[in-house]
Amino acid sequence: MQEDDPAFKAWLDMKPYETWYRSHFDFTSKCKHITNIFSESFNWWIMKIRDKQFDKAIERLNLMLMKLYNERRIKARAWDQRGLVPRVLMHIEKLKTHYGEYDFEGEDDDVFVSIGTNGGRLKLNLPTHTCECNEWQLSGLPCIHAVSIIIPMSLCSKYHYVSSYVVTYSGVVHVVTDSSNWGKLSRSTYGYVKKKLEAEEVTEWEDESSVLFPSVEGNVVRQFGGERVTICADDKYLKLRWASGDLAEPGRLLAIFLLPSSGELAF
Repeated sequence: MQEDDPAFKAWLDMKPYETWYRSHFDFTSKCKHITNIFSESFNWWIMKIRDKQFDKAIERLNLMLMKLYNERRIKARAWDQRGLVPRVLMHIEKLKTHYGEYDFEGEDDDVFVSIGTNGGRLKLNLPTHTCECNEWQLSGLPCIHAVSIIIPMSLCSKYHYVSSYVVTYSGVVHVVTDSSNWGKLSRSTYGYVKKKLEAEEVTEWEDESSVLFPSVEGNVVRQFGGERVTICADDKYLKLRWASGDLAEPGRLLAIFLLPSSGELAF
């Protein structure tokens, strides 16, 4: 990069490494691909349903997830339940082919220095599963430097074991019934209010589609505009007060929904 575009390299160096340099990404996930590959893979996966109507897209996505979980749950039954998932075993076998490329010296029983053929040195700590290359911390799998020191089956993150894979897909994705069986929504229990309040004003329920509202009784405390408010509701009339006791200030835009089949108000 320095040779191809020095100006871009200089600009990139001004940005925090954790925003673009993979070895400095967060170590929590134990995955090497915390990048836009995630979103690209998902977008490709749902390509065939993205142009569907919303309800049809949800139905198709539900079936795709249900199929995925069930297939992976069945596949895992044939694996060694105490071992690592096959992908990790293949990864370790590939690293073993590079055994002769590194020497190592021990600082003590747990800490070693890996020395490459070019003389470069990296410090490893076996109990903490860390290496100065950061590959171990990032992926949860031992890096080439760790593999050159010890057979690494016990040095993998717990997330790469079959037992964790089984737990991940142990849940069931329940099928969404066909939309033809959903029935029709009743508009008689829905209401909507949206208007500006003036100080000391009592606001009457309004509804653009002339739907009747069930009565709402009592005081309901809710969060509104970052502040707690009390809705004093009496039949079809309401008044808003802030937690301080003051009425809502003039000009404040109010949106209130009456939840279906209940007397509860929600913002």
